[in-house]
Amino acid sequence: MSAYEPLSPEHRAALAELIGDAARPATADFLLRLGHTVKDCRTHDHGTGEGIFCGNLVGWMGERMALVVRRLLDAEAELEKYVGKEPTRDEEAQHVNRCLDAVYHLCEEVKRAAGRWENPLPVPEWVAAVEQAADGNRPDNPDDKRRRIYLDGKGNAWISHCTDPADGELIARLDSNPFHDGEPVQEVREHTGGLREIGRCW
Repeated sequence: MSAYEPLSPEHRAALAELIGDAARPATADFLLRLGHTVKDCRTHDHGTGEGIFCGNLVGWMGERMALVVRRLLDAEAELEKYVGKEPTRDEEAQHVNRCLDAVYHLCEEVKRAAGRWENPLPVPEWVAAVEQAADGNRPDNPDDKRRRIYLDGKGNAWISHCTDPADGELIARLDSNPFHDGEPVQEVREHTGGLREIGRCW
């Protein structure tokens, strides 16, 4: 099977002009009916006759093919909005860091606001919990056997691999060889400039 090749804007414009403005997109029900009709043509015993049965079916499909082309054009136009516009790994990492910076900034503002009075107010308990979550530090639950997923300071994703008696938790790059032995968490944090837990999985 050949690789998918999207229609160019010129091709889409030409097809739209050919089928006219009146054509509406084919519905899912219509496409199913079309599929059944194709099957009827494919499995019909043609024998030695002139194929009137299939000729009628082909004519019926041909009269309605503009609906299929319109659906195709709409799908191609929608796909064009996203293909080639996905954020890069660095852009995603920068977005995550901006979100975390905003969280830290809010926590600092709350702490400053609590201490600005002559008799300082206690800092809300949620501040410490939010800061801990933003740091990627979660209370360990011995019953939670899921593997931790990390994002390092360079935007690379890591996952728990195993536990070493001497080095503790070992993690491996998600895009690395599955037989990689992993690296100690602290070493990864040091040579990448940071490490945050962003989730867990089995």
